[in-house]
Amino acid sequence: MGGSFFLAMRVQELKERVEMLSKKHVKFLKNMGMVVNTSKTEVIIFKKKGHRSIENFKVGGTEVKAIVTMKVLGLNFQTDIKWNTQVSTILSKIRPKLSILRKISRNLDIQDYHKVATVQLCSILYYGSPVWLNNTLDKSLWAKLRSLHYRILRVGIKDLKQRKSKLYIDKTYKRAISEMCRDSYPNSPNERAV
Repeated sequence: MGGSFFLAMRVQELKERVEMLSKKHVKFLKNMGMVVNTSKTEVIIFKKKGHRSIENFKVGGTEVKAIVTMKVLGLNFQTDIKWNTQVSTILSKIRPKLSILRKISRNLDIQDYHKVATVQLCSILYYGSPVWLNNTLDKSLWAKLRSLHYRILRVGIKDLKQRKSKLYIDKTYKRAISEMCRDSYPNSPNERAV
């Protein structure tokens, strides 16, 4: 139905505003000759921990229940605005591909490996990163992403001694690591007071 965001003090006021907006959306779509399939309609409500939220509301006269996670264009949003589900999804998609890439890496030189790894793995690792890879990401999730980043790139390096050096990997591939992405945002975790 389109993305709309509301900031409201009271849950009841928020619910009324959402239902009012949904009526406008349904009316607009009907005027365009379309129909809203409420059985496929999903809604996610972002909230701070401990705050009450709308459990359900009506869209086109049918009650719709708010969900905890929602996938939009390949990104997994959560009501608490954390990215655990997104990172878990990335890990589960990359692990099997990394296993296959290890097997074929013997037949690739470093440049060819870098191309294949970029297309097959890094594209998944950093997909949609301007949305979710930011200063609100938990430190443990940063650690998982950083570890995965280096695991992907290590496979292409034949020299076992050099494989261990992150500095060598950075120079060889000239590829931004997750911290570089994070550091482009203000108030990144390294800038926060301890």
